[in-house]
Amino acid sequence: MKRRIRIGYVGNSYSWEQLLDQLGADWKRLEPGDSVSVQDFSCVIVDRTLNRLESSSLNNYLDNGGAIIDTIGSFCGQSITSRTFKEIVPSGIESLFNHINQIPVY
Repeated sequence: MKRRIRIGYVGNSYSWEQLLDQLGADWKRLEPGDSVSVQDFSCVIVDRTLNRLESSSLNNYLDNGGAIIDTIGSFCGQSITSRTFKEIVPSGIESLFNHINQIPVY
């Protein structure tokens, strides 16, 4: 099965659009009623509440091997909580970043 490397975006955030553009990713804003398949989208970012049709379509996409980045908790059955942190501390000897003690986050 041939797949496209393309990201679907369900939301209205200029920040996500700007990030996808800066990455140079091939992406498309998905509107209600758009078809979503694993052949057309390698990943879908969900950044708003879904209607019943969209939720059903994306659940089918997941069942067929798709991947979703869920920023609002629609698919995990929980609400997302915000946390602020100032550094990332890599853990484990096998980490790719085990030579770095801490990574500052700005």
